[in-house]
Amino acid sequence: MKINFTLLFILIFPIILFAQKQATYNQKAEEIKKNVWDKQNPMFEANTVPEKYSNESAVVLARSFDMQRTAGGKFKFMIITAASITEINKSTTWREKIKINDKAALERYSTLEYDKIIDKTTSFLLVNVKDKKEVFVGVKIIKPNGKEVIVNTSEEVILANSKNKDKSGKLAIPDLQVGDIIDYYISTVQIKQGSDDESENRYTFLLADEYPILSYSYKFQYGKKINVFNMSTNGAPEAEVSTNEANDQIFIYAGKNVPKYVNEIWSSPYRELPYFCISSYFRTKYDQMTIPGVNPLSKLDRDKKISRLNNYLEDFKASFFNRFIQKNDFIKDHTEDYFKTNKAYKNAPLDSILKVLYNNWKYSTFSYYSLTEFDINEMNYRTANSKLSTQKMCKTLCDMEIPHNILVVSSRFSNSLDDVFEENDFKTLIRVNGPKSVYLCFDRINLGLNEIPVDFQGEKAVVLSPRKRGDYNYVFTQSTSTIPVTTFNDNVLAERLKVDFSKDNMQVLTINRNVNEIGLMKLSDQLNLCYVEDIDKEITLATFNEDLKKRSTDRKYYNAVQAAFDNGRKDIKKHFISEITDQYEQEPKDLINFKVNSSGILTSKLEHESSFTMENFVKKAGGNYILEVGKLIGKVSKVEADKKIRQTNIYMPAARSLSYDIKVNVPAGYKFTGIEALNTNITNTSGSFNATAKIDGADLILNVKRIYNVAYLDKKAWPEVSDLIDAAGNFFEQKVLLEKLN
Repeated sequence: MKINFTLLFILIFPIILFAQKQATYNQKAEEIKKNVWDKQNPMFEANTVPEKYSNESAVVLARSFDMQRTAGGKFKFMIITAASITEINKSTTWREKIKINDKAALERYSTLEYDKIIDKTTSFLLVNVKDKKEVFVGVKIIKPNGKEVIVNTSEEVILANSKNKDKSGKLAIPDLQVGDIIDYYISTVQIKQGSDDESENRYTFLLADEYPILSYSYKFQYGKKINVFNMSTNGAPEAEVSTNEANDQIFIYAGKNVPKYVNEIWSSPYRELPYFCISSYFRTKYDQMTIPGVNPLSKLDRDKKISRLNNYLEDFKASFFNRFIQKNDFIKDHTEDYFKTNKAYKNAPLDSILKVLYNNWKYSTFSYYSLTEFDINEMNYRTANSKLSTQKMCKTLCDMEIPHNILVVSSRFSNSLDDVFEENDFKTLIRVNGPKSVYLCFDRINLGLNEIPVDFQGEKAVVLSPRKRGDYNYVFTQSTSTIPVTTFNDNVLAERLKVDFSKDNMQVLTINRNVNEIGLMKLSDQLNLCYVEDIDKEITLATFNEDLKKRSTDRKYYNAVQAAFDNGRKDIKKHFISEITDQYEQEPKDLINFKVNSSGILTSKLEHESSFTMENFVKKAGGNYILEVGKLIGKVSKVEADKKIRQTNIYMPAARSLSYDIKVNVPAGYKFTGIEALNTNITNTSGSFNATAKIDGADLILNVKRIYNVAYLDKKAWPEVSDLIDAAGNFFEQKVLLEKLN
């Protein structure tokens, strides 16, 4: 066989030459260190802290982030053919200078942890497609007398990942003490060849921190051919935009004197705090011709004044013309078949048709399993693609001539709809217009018909009203609406507890617990306690569809899935133990019985029950016992003193009601005393906390109820909400005496 060595040399020589020119890791580290430490930066010269911050745990004297990015197309020879591959060169440097004022801050900054090397380079024959990121660190300590100590970063601990070429680093900061200033940087250098995704190059910075910031600067420098998009919101400064001699685009966000932000319960930082986003992408002309979905005439490229949301909505509507996004004939046909005759289908109430349709959508979406990504404990946590599911359902409803709208909405725990920056910043759902509106949401398997995720409730929505003109021709009219909000009667947790003292050891309680949950309150427990195989069977039976064996493509697939089901079933007990542990902040001594009576997957209510023993609720006091009775409602913490003043508005999960009906059986020869202190009644406009206690025969009967009236409150209502939290926290701390009779 004759080999053309000339051609082989031409292919290999550039690779060899390129490799010879590459600087070593240590050479790069030294160059970066000189660039950071030796380059004058007035922002990092100050070493004094204003008197008003002397009692803060730490103070950020200066913070900077510097990013430089270039991109271009280069040809890679793939032996048989050649392709144009985008090459991205990106470097970032994060630097902070922080005054350490107490032991809490000292502990936080006494160690730096970081990714050292992330290498996802792939090879094919003689060709490498690079994707490598290297990380470099530098640290110096400034003592109160002004002496600077450079930390030896070569003493870092390197941890290698056995599964790939990645490495992580951990660096201890020796001799760092309270009163010192730490000045450190973490710098990354990345070379990546291949497709360039805008989301990978998105930077979002909240201009808030747990420590006060005296000055900050975020600088982004992009090559002239790179498309850049940026947005400032909630009062964040706009970028100062300029160009340099090479026509690189430069964006700088700078400011001073940022007050500290105390992390608060029930908050939504992206609705309340200033932040900015900036992202970029680059595509060669070759990319525009060959990558599916790339539109070289994107409105964003033609007119950057158009809102990001409107651009994405235009793309969303245009995708209805895509022949690869078909209506879901499976769920349409199975819904019609469910009613057996055309007459029965035509006479069925709309909500009955929608229930069957939605259950068939669940079956078609969640009753199939990928063996390559099959983790039995993660199956309940799979999520549907809301936009794709909405498109398919919309086409199906149009075919069924069921009037409906598409609603576009953002989570109230992320950006607002007006501040959409990328496609993942909003979701879609469907509202069916009948005698009563019915909502179809596409998320996890446990979300029911007409159950709207609490994240969307009360939010402004863009309404797209579709009209079908042909198989792939849809037109839309656009308006706005507001997503409905549930009440505390729609989100309920109700527990019934029967508590007995152990005959063998009075300091051990046996608790029989029955829990009923609806609305928001059931969602987390459903995913944890309801077993995936049981859910699969429940949906299959409800929709008259094929069971696992019949729908399996082959015996190998069936055996693999069934084996995973059988093997995972033994972990159900662990899930019940974890639920009890979360409730009481300690594991049960023994879990005796446990079961799910009603999954709530196809109905409104989840019901589960368990029997278990618990320690640490009862203490011996001479011949008597002290029962920490408040613990029976689960852990509730009072508002800490430094959290009494609220900085931001209140975003609770939802309006909700939690009740506990408790019966504590008294052992023979004992009686309860001191129950009067258990009676509590606090009611205000934000909600209520009520607890009543009585003796029935010899037994203690407790009824405890907590209600939060609404999900969103102005921060002015925080004193009222704090009163409700503290009332529950005070009850949690309550004790009663079990007194021995003479």
